[in-house]
Amino acid sequence: MRKNLKFCVAIPTYNGAAWIKQTLQSILAQSFQNFEILICDDGSTDDTLKIIRKLKSKKIRIVGNKINLGYGKNLQRIRKFATGEVLFLMGQDDILLPEALQKTNDAFFADKNIGLVIRPYYWFMQDFKKPVRRVGPFVSLFEAAGQ
Repeated sequence: MRKNLKFCVAIPTYNGAAWIKQTLQSILAQSFQNFEILICDDGSTDDTLKIIRKLKSKKIRIVGNKINLGYGKNLQRIRKFATGEVLFLMGQDDILLPEALQKTNDAFFADKNIGLVIRPYYWFMQDFKKPVRRVGPFVSLFEAAGQ
């Protein structure tokens, strides 16, 4: 049985310059490294793409939209370019703990019937070390999977 799935960490972006560097650094610092980062930019007019390119990581692949499609259609478009066995959706302002991808990978092998893994998440305002709200893991499966 295979123990390392290939992840596609998918990030739809639009004018996320304030957060994208920290988001990408948290992904690139993962203990689990069998992933690509797929960014689908929806026509950002700020420095989002400049910041992403400055990181110069071979793990990052950027797809751009010629016109702004909006969040929903950008999500649909990013799926078309995703590779790998696991689609791991992230927001442009999300931060991962260093073991997040490893724990997600391992969860798929806990039982042969597992096909979807959800995770708890926290909301922050200024300091990501001080959460203001925690969601899950005991939220509705459909609510968590649909976010």
